[in-house]
Amino acid sequence: MKKNFKKLLTASFAFALAIGTGVLLGSKSNGEVKVAEAASDPVDVRGSFNGWTAGKMYLSGDSYTFVRDFAQNETFKVVVNGTDWVAANWNGVTNNTNNGIVDDNTNDHNFKVNTAGKYLIKAAKGIGTYGEKGYGVTIDKYKGRLIVGSFGDWTASTGIVMQHEGNQWFGTVKLDYGATLKIPYFNGSSLEYQTGIDDYSAITPNAQAYKYFGNGDGGNIVCYASGSYTFYFTDDKYDSNYKISIAYNDKLTAEHLAAQLMGADISKGTCEDADKFPAMKAMYLGLEAGEQAKFQGFETSEIDQFKNAYDRYVAWARALGEKPWEAGKVGVNAFSVLGINSSNSSTVIIVIVAALLTATVCAGYFFYRKKKHA
Repeated sequence: MKKNFKKLLTASFAFALAIGTGVLLGSKSNGEVKVAEAASDPVDVRGSFNGWTAGKMYLSGDSYTFVRDFAQNETFKVVVNGTDWVAANWNGVTNNTNNGIVDDNTNDHNFKVNTAGKYLIKAAKGIGTYGEKGYGVTIDKYKGRLIVGSFGDWTASTGIVMQHEGNQWFGTVKLDYGATLKIPYFNGSSLEYQTGIDDYSAITPNAQAYKYFGNGDGGNIVCYASGSYTFYFTDDKYDSNYKISIAYNDKLTAEHLAAQLMGADISKGTCEDADKFPAMKAMYLGLEAGEQAKFQGFETSEIDQFKNAYDRYVAWARALGEKPWEAGKVGVNAFSVLGINSSNSSTVIIVIVAALLTATVCAGYFFYRKKKHA
């Protein structure tokens, strides 16, 4: 009889332990942004601005193009297959009248920038016959997409030029927290803004980077995490299919984690959505030590974006029984299955275990009395 009582007591303890143990399952995070790469190029541009090393030209239609905001007196030339230096220098250029580019009058006859500005260099067969490879060059004032914004007072002169390949424009800009921007078309003299095409509404949710930006006044794209970004604008001015995607080029920071957290879908209101938290925690654990400390310092930040992100992350971790600042779990989370709010899980555990132990003792007592009087 005593053995049976011990077995019953042991089984009850085991059952109580099973109820008091939560299992938290995480999901995999979204994949990284996949960036289109330029085709292998037989044509490159070399000049004083890059130490006369090969600078990539991008295939756009049947031509190789290169865009740059040139400073005055910079010199350059176009090279075919890495060897034919004379195929596309001043002697092979066409349509260059009054565009600010002149012959540098050296033996190599390099291009020289007489008037600083944004220029489009185009190399292709058929537009010139000079040189062994049959390539010619045109140089014109740049017309195309510009990244303009608060970083440069919204002017075309301070806008970031975008290279063009296939049906895609792309350019890189370094932004501070709170910077705003758009990607209008530059017609050579002025900027053409198009609502729904060059603003926030055209951004495609692509993996992680788009969550570092928000929708500002007038559809401006607002940066919520400082760093270097490459913007991709798909399709040309006269195409009806427009799309903006974004890639981040630096190491992730505390600001990026904050932006991700504020963009996360925590629809249940009590932070019980366990599907997305593993990605947020993995992002925190992947930060460098200094950035982790910076994020923890957001607890007292005067910037609502950062303070709210900190509060959300800590509350989310607590609700799921996760350690916020290191790998592993604390507490339990099995009660969601029973419809019990996990924020009160510790109290619920104590009540359930106490009830089980009381029931065990009572059952054992009556079992013992029954056996004794049998």
